[in-house]
Amino acid sequence: MVRMKRIIFALLFLTIAVFVGVRVFPSEEKRVRKQFKSLSKWVSKAPNESPIASAARVQKLRTLFADNCRLETHISWFSGSFTGEELSGLIARARLQFSRLSLTFYDLSVEFLGDETARVTVTARAEGTTTDGEAVDESHELECLLGKTDGRWLFREAKVVQVLER
Repeated sequence: MVRMKRIIFALLFLTIAVFVGVRVFPSEEKRVRKQFKSLSKWVSKAPNESPIASAARVQKLRTLFADNCRLETHISWFSGSFTGEELSGLIARARLQFSRLSLTFYDLSVEFLGDETARVTVTARAEGTTTDGEAVDESHELECLLGKTDGRWLFREAKVVQVLER
C-alpha cells in the first residue's frame, strides 16, 4: 500500500514537472508564434485608444524587428529595407489613419532553416475603420523570415506572396 502511494506520488510529481517545464521553457516554435501574437496585439488599435497608449505600443513594436528589416508589399512607401526604428515609425503613421484596427494571423506554418533562422508562411488579415469612416478588410498571404538575436526571434523580412480573394 505504501509502495503504491509512492508510485502515484512520483507519477503526479513527474506530470506536474513536465507541465511546468513546458510552460516555463517554451519550444522555439512557440517563441516564434509568440512574436506574431505580439505583432498582432501591438499593431491593433481600439477605438478609444489614448495617444499615450498608442505611443507605448509603437515603442513595443520596435522590439520585434531586427536592425535591418526588408519588406516587399503592394504599397510602395511600405516596401524596402528599414531599420527597426524606421519600421515602427511607419507602422505608427499607418495606425494614425485608423480609428479602429485589428491585425490577426491565421494558418502559421513555421519551418526552421537552422538554429538561427525561421521561415513562417502565414495569412494576415487587417480589418478596421479609417478616420474617414471607410471600412477596410484585407487578407494577404505572407512569407516572413525571423532571425534569432540574443535569444529573441526578430522579424528580418516579410513579403506578400499572394492576395487572397473572397
